[in-house]
Amino acid sequence: MYLSYPFVASWSLREALACGCVVVGGDTPTVTEFIRHEENGMLAPFLDSSAIARTVLRALEDDMLALRLRAAARADAEQRLDLSAYISRYRRLIEQIAGKKLIAPMRRKSRAA
Repeated sequence: MYLSYPFVASWSLREALACGCVVVGGDTPTVTEFIRHEENGMLAPFLDSSAIARTVLRALEDDMLALRLRAAARADAEQRLDLSAYISRYRRLIEQIAGKKLIAPMRRKSRAA
């Protein structure tokens, strides 16, 4: 269950998806950035306790749906939430807004053992 109403989605939501959990989330803008209903998780109206309960029960009772959602959550996380890919996209956005390329990041020198 992910029913918080933050300004941004927490790392716990991302981690749950990456672990292949079936996430039932509140249908709020920050959550829908990560969960697509019945594609990689499930959504329910944030303030409708009956709808939330029905959605959770469906996730618990429908084994095939749960398996499909778990696999999709993991695959989606691998594709969209990989930190190095995320940083690369963020860097391109900054470069686009700034109108110039950023200086290449410094690489750490490995220490000899």
